[in-house]
Amino acid sequence: MNYIGGLKLIATKMIKWKDLETERLRLREVIDNDKQSIFQLYSDKASSLLDDWEPMKHLDEADDKIRDMKDGFISKQEISFIITQKHTREFIGCCGMFDINEENSNCCLFIQIDKHYRNQGIATEAIHAITKYGMEDLKFHRMYAYITPGNDASLRVLSKCGYIREGILRDMEFYKDRYWDGIVMAIIEQDYFGM
Repeated sequence: MNYIGGLKLIATKMIKWKDLETERLRLREVIDNDKQSIFQLYSDKASSLLDDWEPMKHLDEADDKIRDMKDGFISKQEISFIITQKHTREFIGCCGMFDINEENSNCCLFIQIDKHYRNQGIATEAIHAITKYGMEDLKFHRMYAYITPGNDASLRVLSKCGYIREGILRDMEFYKDRYWDGIVMAIIEQDYFGM
């Protein structure tokens, strides 16, 4: 681990793109050809019910999402992966880290899986991969996620990956014309390397 003046440095300043692979999955960089798949993923109304995004209505909104993902990587504020099947390269969803905070050595996670691939252990496999990448390669001290109450599947996935429920932030975000609570799930170095 790199320390200067008692503060740990994370490796985001020198980060180069790295594809991640698991037994079944490949997590790769977003490309312009992902437009139709991104649109399909983010236009599903049922998937957006417990999340802070509105369903896409027009294909060109997928261009904006792709641009945001690429810009986030350039600015070192976000690392977004496209999840595909390892051997067929079929699109499954996306995941990654955002709100990357170098000073505090932490980041927030997100994941979105196409409805046809849910309940197959894919989210768990992808979260394991980005947690390993964040802890071992990027040297984060803490990785966390905010889960909307009622999204029990996401709570189970994070728990399986070693994340601990820390509490609830009441009325933490305002979207869809109301305030929403956020359940905080997090893993820190001691949790990860002690597993």
